[in-house]
Amino acid sequence: MDDIFLLLFLVSFIVLVVGLINPSFLSRHFRLQLSRKRVLIYFGGAVVLFFVLSGIFAEIPESNTDLPITETKTQSQDTNEVDAEEAGVEEEVILPTPAQPPVSQPAPQPAPQPLPQPIPQPPPPQQQQSNITCSSNAYNCSDFSTQAEAQNVYEYCGGVDNDIHRLDRDEDGIACETLP
Repeated sequence: MDDIFLLLFLVSFIVLVVGLINPSFLSRHFRLQLSRKRVLIYFGGAVVLFFVLSGIFAEIPESNTDLPITETKTQSQDTNEVDAEEAGVEEEVILPTPAQPPVSQPAPQPAPQPLPQPIPQPPPPQQQQSNITCSSNAYNCSDFSTQAEAQNVYEYCGGVDNDIHRLDRDEDGIACETLP
């Protein structure tokens, strides 16, 4: 069955190429007015359809990798085997199947070392939040002695969403980056 679909696939592909090069050649044989667009639709669709069908109906070969391999000895140097052959008996030898490669065990991982805990820093001195003005541009970076003070005012007044004082010129969320 898959051979039929493969043959139809090849024929459709050839007709598609010929039809795209010279659509009038196909128009004479099919008695239709074919343009390159119609050739592509009809025969291109047929190429795809037959390709898929040949894949669906393809025979899957059975693998015999799980079965042991047997050989029949016809010539032997052992006298007992020669006697068996003279008697008309063939001896079957079962060869072992290839062994699975050893599975490597992952090397034991050293126990994870505990990460050093950061030393908690005392909170920066905060200005009285009731004294912070957020309704107008009232502060510049020069009004603060440390970056932490400027960051506190920046975040209190809205941060990136509402930088009324323009303390974060590059809009990266860090106010007055030049301060210590």
